[in-house]
Amino acid sequence: MRDFSLSDTIAAIATPPGEGALAIVRLSGKDAISIADKVFQGKASLNDLPAGSARFGKIVDTEGSVIDEVIAVVMKNPHSYTGEDSVEITCHGGYYSSSRILQALLQIGARQAERGEFTLRAFLNNRIDLTQAEAVTELVSSRGEMRHRIALEQLSGKLHERLRAIIEELKQIVALVELGIDFAEEDIEIQSRHEVNDRIRKLLGELRELAKGYRIGKVIREGYQVAIAGKVNVGKSSLLNMLLDMERAIVTEIPGTTRDSITETITVNGLEIHLTDTAGMRDKTERVESIGIERAGEIIASSDLILLMFDPTAGFDEDDKRVVDAIGDTPKLTVLNKCDLLEEAGRERAVKRFPSKIDITISAKTGENIEELKQSIYDSAIVDDEKVGTEVVITNRRHYQCALTAITELENAAECKEGSEFLADHLRAALNKLGEITGEVTTEDILNSIFDEFCIGK
Repeated sequence: MRDFSLSDTIAAIATPPGEGALAIVRLSGKDAISIADKVFQGKASLNDLPAGSARFGKIVDTEGSVIDEVIAVVMKNPHSYTGEDSVEITCHGGYYSSSRILQALLQIGARQAERGEFTLRAFLNNRIDLTQAEAVTELVSSRGEMRHRIALEQLSGKLHERLRAIIEELKQIVALVELGIDFAEEDIEIQSRHEVNDRIRKLLGELRELAKGYRIGKVIREGYQVAIAGKVNVGKSSLLNMLLDMERAIVTEIPGTTRDSITETITVNGLEIHLTDTAGMRDKTERVESIGIERAGEIIASSDLILLMFDPTAGFDEDDKRVVDAIGDTPKLTVLNKCDLLEEAGRERAVKRFPSKIDITISAKTGENIEELKQSIYDSAIVDDEKVGTEVVITNRRHYQCALTAITELENAAECKEGSEFLADHLRAALNKLGEITGEVTTEDILNSIFDEFCIGK
């Protein structure tokens, strides 16, 4: 655990720095109300207020000078975010007022809160489990509607409930196996190995289904990485600008204008899509352009999807082949650009001239079929749209790794031909890994790595 006392009363500014209408300073701990009352001047003492009360007043420093007019909200354990006595002071926005109020609180007994310490206390006081605690930081950092929705579902306890049912069933199986070990000498079979294996395989099916959702969950959490690739002058930068609906990349008729990659983010149906415009690939280049092409290859290799662009007016040539070879087996959508320059019959002939199957024809100049392209990108990212929002989805890599280890241990248990002691060991190992997800089994390293990702004040 971090080197601080959880019995301290902690304080922090809970809103971002900078100008704004309001700012919030939070306190939590056994002395939170009495400490806040020492700097609060109002018609009633904060110590005398019932839980959930809000009062208007002024905050003064240790010398009695007024810092700001505020609203103080009093919450009492266990009915607060942390499960402790808490006070939230809302003052005028801006850096000065909130920082002065915080300093006044620290001078009379509060301690500066560490990253994520409010949520850590909520977890340690059994207000939330570890999946819900991690959902808090997901909620704070989400920019897309889909990630926000999944984070809210996890914060409400959906993942916790799903895992709780699996864990309770697994505990029952462990108890039966260990009971059988205790009565082994009396030749009493509590439950047959065949029946135990059936229950284990049922749990395996549920865990595998849960782990399978991580493919979509990872995309929701991290966004979908899409690289726009093609030879020089196929219109990659024009497409980026059209997708962004802004002039982000420089567009000229000079081949090789884009020397380095440009990454921007759009949102399609609530999903964040990270678009990268790469340097055009060709054989003979100068040194700076060569570096850009090399970087383009690295981006292509690490992307989830490639928009492979062709120019029908130039035809398929060695530079196009070079791009196709660089993409390899990476998933791609093949895009035929500049369709505004071709009549309908010309488009059909152009499509047949390219060895790669053309998925969509567009015009990055006029915007033709751009919305259809966005939808195609989304469909590639979220293969089964109906499951998102209707089923529990794992978005956290830590949860996924723990689930995979638990699955391996259950597979070993299902295939175990040795005595019940070995079977119990595998089942216990699986149970511990699932317990790491919910926080029933924790180590200092796990907690530190999770809560160090939080902002101060949350």
